[in-house]
Amino acid sequence: YQRRVRGNLSVFFKMSSFPRRIASVLPFPNNDQFYLSEGPYVISSPNSWNSGRNSTVFSFVNIQKGLGLPGQIHVVDTSTWRHDVYDLPEPIGFAFPTTDGRSFVVGLGKGVSIYDTQQRKVTQTLVHDLKEGDTLVNDALLVEDGLIFGTKNCKTPEKIAGLWYYHYETKTPSLLLSNLKISNGMDTIIDKYGNTWLIHTDTPDGTIKKYPFNTKTGQFDGSHGQVIVDLRALNVGPDGLTLSPDKKHLIVALWNDDEQATQGEAHQYNVETGKLERIFIVPGAPRVTCPILVKDKLILTTAWEGSEKLKNAQPNSGKLFIVETNGDGFDFGDIPESLKFPTISKL
Repeated sequence: YQRRVRGNLSVFFKMSSFPRRIASVLPFPNNDQFYLSEGPYVISSPNSWNSGRNSTVFSFVNIQKGLGLPGQIHVVDTSTWRHDVYDLPEPIGFAFPTTDGRSFVVGLGKGVSIYDTQQRKVTQTLVHDLKEGDTLVNDALLVEDGLIFGTKNCKTPEKIAGLWYYHYETKTPSLLLSNLKISNGMDTIIDKYGNTWLIHTDTPDGTIKKYPFNTKTGQFDGSHGQVIVDLRALNVGPDGLTLSPDKKHLIVALWNDDEQATQGEAHQYNVETGKLERIFIVPGAPRVTCPILVKDKLILTTAWEGSEKLKNAQPNSGKLFIVETNGDGFDFGDIPESLKFPTISKL
């Protein structure tokens, strides 16, 4: 199975005038060639994650340590470059830190659980097997009233994956979208009329869409999806994505299956018009998986999943990268603490 993308994206844009930024490898110890690094997340609150220091701590997941192997949570303190690793019993899709400073809400295997880093074990299961078949939990998004998460089927051509909503009030998952392959990159925007839209991509589809969604009631209209970014002409598979704090710009990681490619890319688009605004170049790592904005910087995760040839030919594949983005017209600010750190009692 492949995520769809073939070829070197720079061929399409080498004659263009789009602004470019070159990413560099993030300089922390053991920034290794991770099999499938994903889901970077900022932990900036002064708690036990950073021992009260005024520093930025971030986490990311290694979905699997290798083919058929379980995953890991990584926590990195940028002031000391301390790097803690937590081995998990199953593949992991996402990890969000909670307010207790020691636990993560994780997409683990076929469900959603709470993992305690001090006890180094799962302490609670929130969502059990979703009964979709041979799928695993993948990407997710925290919203004020719950957790949106998707699943993936990477073993067969069947579209049996889905997009789900775990509402804090009902504490049960409800299905939002079905007939998906790899539910991925998601965020929310509010239009000028006050309506909330969920942005989402099914990676092999090659488009990024938005859907009407009421996070308080869980009401979702899957029949009125609107394409906001269309990448099909480039044969590109959009992976993880993030929005600027003002919700006007979207940055999406682009996955490239071509084992001959020598670089990867993430693209910035205008949310309203869908037009390409900026290209972020990731040297030596064609398979870019997820972006996250950290004030005036952009962190990108990459992978070499399924290709020893790529791992050997491109030694940056699987590493984390950083891009300086100051001066690019963003209003870099933090998302609200209530969204960043869910409380255990809510879950």
